[in-house]
Amino acid sequence: MFALVAMIGAVALGISVQTLATAVPTTTANLKGAHVGATNPGFTPDADAGTPDCQPPVPTDMTGWWAWHFVLPGSDTTFSTFSATFQNAGTITSFVFTPTGKHAYVWTPGPDKLLSATAQVIGTQTVFNLSHVCAGSTRVVRVQKFTTTVDTKTFSGTVLPTGGSNTNSSFGLLVSGSTSSSIQELVVNLNEQTVTETAPITGWTLDGYIVKSEGAGLQSCSGSD
Repeated sequence: MFALVAMIGAVALGISVQTLATAVPTTTANLKGAHVGATNPGFTPDADAGTPDCQPPVPTDMTGWWAWHFVLPGSDTTFSTFSATFQNAGTITSFVFTPTGKHAYVWTPGPDKLLSATAQVIGTQTVFNLSHVCAGSTRVVRVQKFTTTVDTKTFSGTVLPTGGSNTNSSFGLLVSGSTSSSIQELVVNLNEQTVTETAPITGWTLDGYIVKSEGAGLQSCSGSD
């Protein structure tokens, strides 16, 4: 049975001069405790959060993804590095500063829950806020293959419809010396998708499939499902 489920030296006039770069000291800042566990969609901004900006410059490969806008209070501190951990997307360290260094935008490929966030900052602030979230137009479908016997085979198929340049539709699941493949993630649109496996390899029969919702977090599957 097998089933589908749906990261100086400078020289002048013969004199060598060594210039030492001065490191800018940074401080660790953490997410405001009340914002841990925030969801997108569903997060309610603080009353003083201001007007949401859901049109930041989005990285080309994240068009349609779900935005999370973090802000440092005051005006004397800026982000240097940023890391946020989500229930589904895992830990993300890529971000965009806009319109100034006190703002940091992070994107997840689908709806998600914020578990934690930390940053290195330049300035005096040690706590930052989740200002607001912006809904996207994508989500993630994860597919995995199980077989009833140990073998090395690649099973392929499609997840359709997709919905844009940053979505994908085809998968190839390698079962190698075991009875299960690794999980492959496909970013798709919010419409209803159909998972279709290509014709079974000669000598194999598609026995069934199971679909699990990840509304409560990442789900796992086993050959006994």
